[in-house]
Amino acid sequence: WLLRFAVIAFVIDVGVRRIDIDREEWLKATATLRRIVFFWKKPAMPVAQDESLAALLARREQVRARHAPKPQEPAPELFKPKREAESAPAKPASPKPGPTPTQPAPKAPAADKPDAAAPAPAESVTARLLAAKRKAARRIDRDR
Repeated sequence: WLLRFAVIAFVIDVGVRRIDIDREEWLKATATLRRIVFFWKKPAMPVAQDESLAALLARREQVRARHAPKPQEPAPELFKPKREAESAPAKPASPKPGPTPTQPAPKAPAADKPDAAAPAPAESVTARLLAAKRKAARRIDRDR
């Protein structure tokens, strides 16, 4: 039995020296060990807290029952529109000026067309970032 004790002590010694155990972990382990070794001592149950909690919950229910808000019906005028909807006229009074089916639509001048070098504003940021990323990747590949 002395040899068994030496083996167990050696394992515990190596474990304590090699493993970094915090104070909280030591306290938790020793509390578990004490609970196993001193099994005849039962932990005291906090009965007073349960009773006071039950009393508080009962009191809360009493107060809620006494001061319960009465359900109110919503006012019907809340659901009515402030203004009556106006009906749209069937035909506009004057025809809109614009190209007729016999006249061709005016073409935009060449100066208004965007250049191929200047990207559209919606894609400019993402396109520039993607181009810069590709350029950097090519530069890295060349340097290797």
